[in-house]
Amino acid sequence: MRLPQPMLFVNALALVQSVFLGAAFAGEARVTGSVTYPDHVTLPPGAVLEVALEDVSLADAPATVIATDTPKNLGLPPFPFSLTYDPAQIDEGHTYAVRARVTLGEWLLMTTDTHAPVITRDAPVQVDVILRPVSAPPDRAVQVHTAPGLTLPASFTGTMPMASGPGVDWHLDIWPDQVYHLRQTYGGGDPVYDRGRWHADPARGAIVLRGGREAPVVLDIMGNGDLRMTDTQGNRIESDLPYTLAAGPLQPAEGTQFLTGMFRHVADAARFTECLTGRSYPVLMQGAFIDAARAYERLDTQEPGASVLAMLEGRLAVHPAMDGPDRMQLEIESFLRFEPGLTCAGTGGHAGPQDAAALTNTYWRILEIEGEATRPVETRREPHLLLRTGEEATFGATVGCNRIRGGYETEGNTLSFATAAMTRMMCPSPLDEAERALARALERVARWQIDGTTLDLFDKSGVRVLRAEAVYLY
Repeated sequence: MRLPQPMLFVNALALVQSVFLGAAFAGEARVTGSVTYPDHVTLPPGAVLEVALEDVSLADAPATVIATDTPKNLGLPPFPFSLTYDPAQIDEGHTYAVRARVTLGEWLLMTTDTHAPVITRDAPVQVDVILRPVSAPPDRAVQVHTAPGLTLPASFTGTMPMASGPGVDWHLDIWPDQVYHLRQTYGGGDPVYDRGRWHADPARGAIVLRGGREAPVVLDIMGNGDLRMTDTQGNRIESDLPYTLAAGPLQPAEGTQFLTGMFRHVADAARFTECLTGRSYPVLMQGAFIDAARAYERLDTQEPGASVLAMLEGRLAVHPAMDGPDRMQLEIESFLRFEPGLTCAGTGGHAGPQDAAALTNTYWRILEIEGEATRPVETRREPHLLLRTGEEATFGATVGCNRIRGGYETEGNTLSFATAAMTRMMCPSPLDEAERALARALERVARWQIDGTTLDLFDKSGVRVLRAEAVYLY
């Protein structure tokens, strides 16, 4: 039967499409799978995951990279990957494998340490690979670009002068994943501990510590890699007294601390995610671990294997691991209690990717006032807002000059600030206008809304008068 002209055209078009599609699929193939690691914690900001397909046939020569994939939006593992390659590049007599690694600047955080063969010699085209932590040699730390002038990880020690008394001994441990631990000892008294996260401030040539205290601590980075204390405004202290913390190899300070975090117990393993830093630690099955495990089993409202907020006293110290290098682990010395239904963010802790920040007891960095972006002024404190709970509900706010203080009331999503007191320093431009705008905005606030770690304050008509982001919680 003779086909009509339009039908001949459709058939011809289909034939051409099938030829081109067949050629396209014949010219490419994929290796797929996932990447994971034992400690299921969020990777630090700036971390990069790279997955590569390599020809590893020659034992005495570098591997040849065939294809790479760099997955984005890294949250919690596993991370899926897809490696597209040209089958024409594959030699059936060669051996191919998948390799993965995680880097932060020039520091190698994790890498695969086992062979994952693919494609040839009856190997699959779908594999799951496991990353293992990598420790820098004890005699050599690695420079990380997130902190110009510092070699991390490292410990910084020194005695900070006081108006009277022997001074305060500091032992500050800083890691490249932007976590710090601080131990302070006054005279022969008991040590006080703080933990939190740090970030670099290139404009000042400093780092900023944000942890369990009301105000951040600013430390200038010296030319030799040491750190020098600043005043409460972040200004250099002009004095001959030793306000310097000397840099040295990482030697983590150990001691019993009060800790709050998310506890999870599955089978014969337990993990603790500490609130102020967001770091996750294996829990040693010794000390008061049995008390925590039994209390966990008695929780009626908890799903098996789910995380629950725990309060305890314990020690964070480096111990041998069952696999891989030695790592920091938690020894519970005294288990206090569980708080089912609460999270770290709900109690003023670290705001991780899965958490929404709480309105109160959160350090809110102000981003915008009355539609105008706010920017920190060098040598001044950054614009921020803090609503505290306690016997009295009070707030503090500043744009970097005077500090505004007062009370507030909130019910549901309503919020109002009472008449506030303010210090009376003369503010240079543009801080003077920004300060007036902040005062006006606080007077207008009627409602609040939080989306993840972003806070919006609105007036009665629904106009946004202030926007802020959660930097740390305590």
